Amino acid sequence: MPSVLGLPAHLSSRAEGDALRAWLLPLAGEDTELVMSVLVHDESYVEVAGRLGLTTAVARKRFHRAVRRARKMANKIP
Repeated sequence: MPSVLGLPAHLSSRAEGDALRAWLLPLAGEDTELVMSVLVHDESYVEVAGRLGLTTAVARKRFHRAVRRARKMANKIP
């Protein structure tokens, strides 16, 4: 049975991550890596901000904006 994203069953974790990243890219744009880090890799805003050279406040704000954009776009998909 395919996943909710339409991914075939039995993909490797790496293939699933790559497919999710590709699916998120048009929705989250330049913040795709930030969103993946927080949601998939369970990194804190502090960890992601440090790695991406952002302040924690900026990382948090960009994450929330990216998720909001993704939700709006996902609602437009039939």
